[in-house]
Amino acid sequence: MRATRPLGMPNGGWTGRRDLLSVCATERSGFVRHFARSPTGRCSTLAVAPPARYIGVDILESSLAEAREAVPQGEFLLCSADRIQLADEVVDAAAALTLLSSVPDDWFRGRVAAEIGRVLRPGGRLVVYDLRYPSPRNRAVRPVTRRVLAGLFPGWAIESKTMTLLPPLMRSPLAASPRRYRALTALPFLRSHLGAVLTKPG
Repeated sequence: MRATRPLGMPNGGWTGRRDLLSVCATERSGFVRHFARSPTGRCSTLAVAPPARYIGVDILESSLAEAREAVPQGEFLLCSADRIQLADEVVDAAAALTLLSSVPDDWFRGRVAAEIGRVLRPGGRLVVYDLRYPSPRNRAVRPVTRRVLAGLFPGWAIESKTMTLLPPLMRSPLAASPRRYRALTALPFLRSHLGAVLTKPG
């Protein structure tokens, strides 16, 4: 078993994806393995602090091409999230950004979760940032809640927080000023996403 830094801040401090990924940073090897896509639909290109090693995974070459331009120091694998081209337990930390909500079938969700667990070392961390409400514009979206994560990753420690103002409100005049934005974001039921850090047992 290796020591991990305390996560902290389950009820504060995380304001978005960048904060979550900073929590995912490791002290031992600095490796950060990054799965899936960002909420924009593109392979996430969020930077991680050096000397972290960045590996992106996507099923679309076009998404990986964009990511290579944005993160030239990264490594990118063209493969499905249920068949990651990495050996067992070689990853210190991983991130799945709006990945699980885009998987329509329970059996496939389970395979993706199992594959993430396979490549993570014992004590490794998984960052999840995903939609927690159904999408009126996309019926294929499957909400991700803390209960869903507990079912997919049984026995893993979970710290979570709701975040991100509902997009329609974010774009409306109601959130036009910083004061109004803060007031709306303070109401948990108006937050569209769940942010979580899961720690693999070991």
